Amino acid sequence: MKDLHLEWYAPEYEHRPKGVLWYWGSMIISLAVLALAIWQENYLFAIIVIIAEILVIVWANREPRTIHFNFTENGLVIDKRHDYRWEKLIGFGITDDLNEDTPKLYLFRKEHFHTPIVIALPRSKRETIEFFIDTKLPRYDISSSLSDVVDEFTRF
Repeated sequence: MKDLHLEWYAPEYEHRPKGVLWYWGSMIISLAVLALAIWQENYLFAIIVIIAEILVIVWANREPRTIHFNFTENGLVIDKRHDYRWEKLIGFGITDDLNEDTPKLYLFRKEHFHTPIVIALPRSKRETIEFFIDTKLPRYDISSSLSDVVDEFTRF
């Protein structure tokens, strides 16, 4: 039988453009935390807050890179650098909220302390990919985690 494979390109993460108010809000919050750190005479924490705010400002406007995904009979290959074999995965789930541009595929690994692999699926290939993975892994129900809710709220 011929080896089956599905491949597509997707952004590394969902980029949400931020306005001036987002940056001002971020700076006001960090200044409040910085003032608290100085008031408590915790200067190391104050330095950490400054570094964190600089990183937030720099990363907030960074464009995601495009990643190549390839499902084969052996597993998932991401950018020809990461290889996840079907034997190392325990299940999958797909979220498909109508207010999202792209559905998200969650792949759960056997290792306990790893977060799931989250991949943006193109709507045009969603059913094909879902059918393909369904023959390899059991399906899990997916619900929004706290980090998903915080991410959506902060638009980061």
